[in-house]
Amino acid sequence: MIAIPALLALFTSGASAQEDDGQDAAPPKKQAAEEEDRTSFEGKAFLGGGALAGEGIIAGAGPVAVISAQAEPALALGPVLIAFPVDLSHRQTFGISLSELQGEAALEAGVHPDDGEIAVRGGIRGRYRPGWPDPYQPQADGTLLPTDRWSYVAGFVGLDGRWDVAKPVRLSADYEYQRLDSKDDPNFDPVDHPTHIPPEDGWAHAGEVSLRLRSGPLQVTLGSTLEWKGYLLRYARDAGTGLTHAGPGGDPPNPLYREIVAEPAVEARLAPKGAPWKVRAGYGLEMQEDLFEGYYSYLGHNPTAGLDLALGEVCEVAVRGEVSLRTYGPDSYAVGGSHPALDWGDRRVDRRYGGSVDLDFPVTRSWIVSVSGDALVRRTNFPDYVPGVFPAGGAVDIDWDYEDLRVLAGVEYTWR
Repeated sequence: MIAIPALLALFTSGASAQEDDGQDAAPPKKQAAEEEDRTSFEGKAFLGGGALAGEGIIAGAGPVAVISAQAEPALALGPVLIAFPVDLSHRQTFGISLSELQGEAALEAGVHPDDGEIAVRGGIRGRYRPGWPDPYQPQADGTLLPTDRWSYVAGFVGLDGRWDVAKPVRLSADYEYQRLDSKDDPNFDPVDHPTHIPPEDGWAHAGEVSLRLRSGPLQVTLGSTLEWKGYLLRYARDAGTGLTHAGPGGDPPNPLYREIVAEPAVEARLAPKGAPWKVRAGYGLEMQEDLFEGYYSYLGHNPTAGLDLALGEVCEVAVRGEVSLRTYGPDSYAVGGSHPALDWGDRRVDRRYGGSVDLDFPVTRSWIVSVSGDALVRRTNFPDYVPGVFPAGGAVDIDWDYEDLRVLAGVEYTWR
């Protein structure tokens, strides 16, 4: 089990790799205020199609159509800049029920002193995923019962700050509180179904600090994230067995589940002046602490790498790669009783390998033809769910090793 004081110490002294391709000049919003542009309106829209294969443990493949739009109208009132960012997207699948509508809308108000910016924000975000097949609810005919339980709405408030400590050094700090309410499945019951289909209802406090240092073409970002999460309908699990003590007959359940997640990280980015390429590499140390008995506690290594390449005025290429190597603690899984042996090894592990490629072909200053693809491969030694074998007496059939693939092509229009 990971010690909480160690997590807090790493948060204050650790690092997180933030994506930051900006220069040391004032941010665009600040420039607009300084130039007395009282209003501004930026946005982009995308329309495309492609195919997907797999969605985590949900198998299946089929064509997909995507439409999305982002807009950010802003208003400058003296030293205060008010913005209204809105982000909407819809994915329509064919041949498999994995359509989803997601969106976010916020109100932001910030001031921009000479050495940085400070902003407060609040808003709402959510996803609507109607009728997705539920691997935890197999039916007698071999199909999966459809469910809306992966849909949710969340409200949030936050505080962001950026300070230019010196010309090559920028300090950033962000905080957000989120309260999430998900769609309840009609078959959910905290006693009879305590672990497999609990709603995600809960709250989270999330913070991030980072320090960016730049010297010539080299930029290094150090920082850390820290998140404290609590669930309102999900019970904590016993060490080893994963039981919640919530079962038929009214057995008293464990307390509600709580966790702390921290990830100190570092990222280096090299962008020589005039060069058609940029490269980056990073590493994060992810630590999750199950605050009950450590069933979900783990330590993860997260290396990342990326390459941006401009092929003249014809095409821009972005390649990304990421690996997540999680090893759970000694209290995460115990062989015996209804628990079969792990597929391999003596400690529960979770390995994920992901990558993406994006190709942008500028047509005009506002129009871009975009082609993208991403893949995710997961491997774990956690035993598969086999009907009548594990879990004991269950009918659930789940392969925890999977491969997801998505390919998309379309057109994007940007306005300012």
